[in-house]
Amino acid sequence: MRRQVEAARLPEGEARVALEDRARHLLGEHGPDWLTGTGLPPSVVQFHRWFPDELDFSAEDWEEEPEDGWDAVPEEGLLATLLTALRGWSELGCVRRLVLCSEEGMGAEVVGALVDAPEYRRVTQLVFVHQMLGPRSIERLAASKVLTRLRVLSIPVSSNNDTDHVRDAGCAAIAGSPNFARLEVLELSRTEIGDVGAAALAGSPHLANLRRLDLSFNKVGDVGASALAASPHLRALEKLTFQGNRASAAALRVLEARYGDLSIPDEDE
Repeated sequence: MRRQVEAARLPEGEARVALEDRARHLLGEHGPDWLTGTGLPPSVVQFHRWFPDELDFSAEDWEEEPEDGWDAVPEEGLLATLLTALRGWSELGCVRRLVLCSEEGMGAEVVGALVDAPEYRRVTQLVFVHQMLGPRSIERLAASKVLTRLRVLSIPVSSNNDTDHVRDAGCAAIAGSPNFARLEVLELSRTEIGDVGAAALAGSPHLANLRRLDLSFNKVGDVGASALAASPHLRALEKLTFQGNRASAAALRVLEARYGDLSIPDEDE
């Protein structure tokens, strides 16, 4: 950690690059030892100044068959079981970002492992990939007394067959919860949202800090589009992604007049 702190204090230049390279080398050499007993493969953990900052379960190699075979996996699934077991890891309180992905798609169990666990209280970014979340899971996130610092809530589409059923009820839970008052990024693509859900988001004073909102490939028509266009709360919004909804050309023009381009941004933007 000392080398990373020293590097952070240096101005840009060869000396700083050399120290950062040395820090990365030491991390690569000793990182696996620091994870002994956690059940985490090194590919899942990203460190910042020697402390674990991110757990990214989107790596394909993390879901290994248990020694006793797949039949030995608990009913709540591998990911939820691991998240629960990690509560005994002393460094878990340093983690700020969770990318939660598993082939099981057991989002309800994954959410259940997080919402009442104080060890996850410092998480500011939650990304659910291939978790098949429903309204009840979103309601549990909204009611959590632990996950109150979120700045990013993302439910990205990992394949054309993925549909998370957040729906209007899930949007209402998000809109009504002060847990999401710090949100800057909310990504709800392909989550079965209609006019009622879009209107709930547009009418929420808790979402006044949103900078990016992705509602692409949902079922929002003119009513929801008009609510978004007239929202008194989304004044900080810099990017609205609305491609693939049901609003008319006229309603889309009104949205574009306020928020600009509504299409999905390029990956390098």
